[in-house]
Amino acid sequence: MTSTHAEPRAGARQAPTDEELAERFRPVFDRIAERAVEREAQRRLPYEEVEWLRAAGFGALRVPIELGGSGVSRRRSRWNGRGRTARTRPASSTSTAPR
Repeated sequence: MTSTHAEPRAGARQAPTDEELAERFRPVFDRIAERAVEREAQRRLPYEEVEWLRAAGFGALRVPIELGGSGVSRRRSRWNGRGRTARTRPASSTSTAPR
């Protein structure tokens, strides 16, 4: 029986682990959370916060590594932090959701 999963080449860049993703995005999520109450009180859209996520590479999680993304699989992309983002601001969660 043949495997449908290709073995990574020696020296090939691998998709980050869940722990690596958490380390990468936790500071951004924490920063978003710090300002969530103020943002909601001001009824301000999270443009700046979405930019922080973009700058951290959040939008490229599922983009293949060879195209400059993180190469996180669709199944693993459920990690994508939206639960944490949703706790900081629901609008941030939906504005950054992969489509």
